[in-house]
Amino acid sequence: MGSSTEAPAAVPSQKGASEAPQDEDVNPLVQQQAASDIWMMLLAFRFINVLGVRTFFQPDEYFQSLEPAWQMAFGTQSGAWITWVRTHFLRRKYFLTISQEWQHQLRSSLHPALFAAVYYLAEKLMVVISCFPQFRAAIHAVLPNVVQGLFAAAGDYYTWQLAERLYGIGNRSTKSVVCRSSLDVWTFH
Repeated sequence: MGSSTEAPAAVPSQKGASEAPQDEDVNPLVQQQAASDIWMMLLAFRFINVLGVRTFFQPDEYFQSLEPAWQMAFGTQSGAWITWVRTHFLRRKYFLTISQEWQHQLRSSLHPALFAAVYYLAEKLMVVISCFPQFRAAIHAVLPNVVQGLFAAAGDYYTWQLAERLYGIGNRSTKSVVCRSSLDVWTFH
């Protein structure tokens, strides 16, 4: 029997879920530059994707946020086509207008508010630099896609960061994860 003063046996280090694999040969500055390069590549890809793709699949929520955003940014007389203002539907023996969605807070106004802020800031900037109305209209038409492209690039980037933590920095699997995430046809705009 051993005495209580004996040192416990050394347990070999195991790489598990709590400890991400590391590549000791890579300088941290190289890792930061690689992360910056990946981010810029994803941004460029998403912006080219946003401006180049002419066919798209968008959920209803995306379009249902643009009209309220336009109205938030430019006022009620701006010509926003709010289709649910006069629409009624029967629900449990009561007529409920869809405009009551906002009154009863059935939907969040944060998503439309994001686009409203972008519309408003872009309009103020274009007024200051005296842009032609046709140019302003073209910018307003593409702005929501650019914002969504920025979110898509951020999602791809953080998916890659998660893969780096799981598989190790510089692992080939992380490259396949970022390719799979960014080239998925359902994320094209």
